[in-house]
Amino acid sequence: MINWKKYPFVKLLCPFVLGIMFSFEDCYYSIITIIAALVALIIISKTKKNVKNNFLFGIVLSMTLFTGGSLLSQMSLHDYTKLKDADFYQCAIVEPVKEKKNSFQLTLLINAKSIDSAWSLLKGKALIYMEKDSLSSNLKFGDRLLIKGNLNFLESPKNPQEFDYKKYLENRSIYQQGYLASDDWRLLDSKSKGLDVFANDARQFLLSSLKSNGIEGDQYAIASALILGSKDELDFEVKQAYATAGAMHVLAVSGLHVGIIFLILNTLLSILDTSKKGRTVKAIILLIALWSYALITGLSPSVLRAATMFSFVIIGTVLNRKSSIYNTLAASAFFLLIINPNLLFEVGFQLSYIAVLGIVYLQPLIYKRIYTRWWLLDKIWAITAVSIAAQIATLPLTLYYFNQFPVYFMLSNLLVIPSAIVILSLGILLFITSPIPAVSESVGWVLNKFIEGLNFGIKEIELLPNSLIEGLSISVLECVALYIIILLFIHGLKVRKLKIVNYAFLLALIFIINDLMEDVALANSKSMIVYHINKKQAIDFIDGTSNVLLANSSLIKDKQKQNFHIKSNWSYLDLQNVQHIPTEATKLDETLLDSSLQLVDTYSKFHTVKMVRIDKKFALQPLGKKIDVDYVLMSGNAKTKLKDLYKMFNFKSVIVDGSNSKWNRNRVEAEAENLHIPIYNTEKGAFYLKL
Repeated sequence: MINWKKYPFVKLLCPFVLGIMFSFEDCYYSIITIIAALVALIIISKTKKNVKNNFLFGIVLSMTLFTGGSLLSQMSLHDYTKLKDADFYQCAIVEPVKEKKNSFQLTLLINAKSIDSAWSLLKGKALIYMEKDSLSSNLKFGDRLLIKGNLNFLESPKNPQEFDYKKYLENRSIYQQGYLASDDWRLLDSKSKGLDVFANDARQFLLSSLKSNGIEGDQYAIASALILGSKDELDFEVKQAYATAGAMHVLAVSGLHVGIIFLILNTLLSILDTSKKGRTVKAIILLIALWSYALITGLSPSVLRAATMFSFVIIGTVLNRKSSIYNTLAASAFFLLIINPNLLFEVGFQLSYIAVLGIVYLQPLIYKRIYTRWWLLDKIWAITAVSIAAQIATLPLTLYYFNQFPVYFMLSNLLVIPSAIVILSLGILLFITSPIPAVSESVGWVLNKFIEGLNFGIKEIELLPNSLIEGLSISVLECVALYIIILLFIHGLKVRKLKIVNYAFLLALIFIINDLMEDVALANSKSMIVYHINKKQAIDFIDGTSNVLLANSSLIKDKQKQNFHIKSNWSYLDLQNVQHIPTEATKLDETLLDSSLQLVDTYSKFHTVKMVRIDKKFALQPLGKKIDVDYVLMSGNAKTKLKDLYKMFNFKSVIVDGSNSKWNRNRVEAEAENLHIPIYNTEKGAFYLKL
């Protein structure tokens, strides 16, 4: 039987989290419910002596916390305005400026707007892409700007199973985005000061210190990400290598990094443990150091969790109060969610807490299964046990969010966890010794070589056969079911009750049968998808577990864009054999998918569906007999008129994809409406035809 008195914050956290998850649309309802619950709590406390053990008190308290979580969630949404049309906005840059290929990306906090020269205060966030020039290249965190009101609301995903970037930004209270040309803005003030500006300046200074001490290229990208949380320099190939090896977590400053900082400082300051006053001074230094590091590295959810948790531990040590790690975790989560309820929906927050819970609960159970007297083997097994525990705990979430599983995660973690300790320690040493170039340059040389060795090891693991299993798509319900199976299995083994283990196996069997039924259904499915990708053409012909992607060669080469727009759908449909055909081929003449797909020039026949693709290269030719097709796909800003196409084809419907400009899509739509031709614009969402 669980003694809940040891875990008071766990009891408080559960209804609070449920309230955030199922927040009410009407804030007034939440306020009335909280007031009623508080009145009930006061009445109960006046009429009962043993209030804490009163069942009714617990019910009313849970109801209060549930509605409180709901209310806070709604209030956090209303803290930031969904910005409407205005002539001008006054704003400040609140995140480091990110350089993209053709623009600069800025996150702006808008504090005032002007309509017809009348200014009014407001609070809103927007994501802005700014034209590159000599002025925009000098913008930095904290600068205040005056911008034109060229903002648009975020759009929902256009393609099936595509990453919901709109939801991701809304969880950060960003509802608008826009593009600013050079004459759409001007700098108001570059002297803005604040704790966040100071932290960003400190980070930039430390990043420049890495460069000045010989850390360059991929080594600089890894050092800046691992030590300071700056991931702007990481290219797609490096991130892919670490993700495939199961070591991506080391590149995001997290609890591991905060823990290393804590251990280093705690060891160095252990001389202060001899007196109460010394312990207090030590606690203050540790708290300042941990939160300074958290602030400099960007206050990511995992860093916030770790810094908050260690803060509770430090304060508890000073007060001579020992608390359960589960209660400390729950207290830190409760504290962070009160400040920002939207953290609950961030992947980093979820994975961070689940991973720590898994390590705390499972690592001792796994570790004690194997005993060795050899010190080195014992340490290797301890790290392996941590890796296995974290992987088991996060497996369902990893499958749900990323649809993949790194096979050699244990091997990579044996490499990256000790390496992270060494790299972070060398980084701190480099910063401390930077006033003495002769010393810091030597440390920089060692750090550079060490990271070079780490990168080599990670890439070798990536090249191992079957290093990454992809296409493992599961639903929310399947994710929950997996957690239930894992918990039942582990608990059954721990208490040594075969009955509970059998329940786990029974649920696992049901899960597998359901998955097999889904696989059978997908294996017999046939569909054609015309994706909506800006300035790109992409058509998927799907037959069972195989498919052909007919797309621009630039898109075929751009794996990052494929991952964003298309690959999640491939995982969802359990596609195993993907063929890429470039649309630019001078002479297309292919028979694919066991003869169910025929591609001849701009014509395609998939089972019984016939389509012709019209782009700028398409030439109208007089034919003796018109060709029957089901669909005409207008792409690549083709200027061909539909009435002229009627001279060559008999077609039932027109599709306009994302490779067209908005102007051209509107032109084709207007012409189709005049001719009374059915038309589908993929701007509304990908064209999805099930056969």
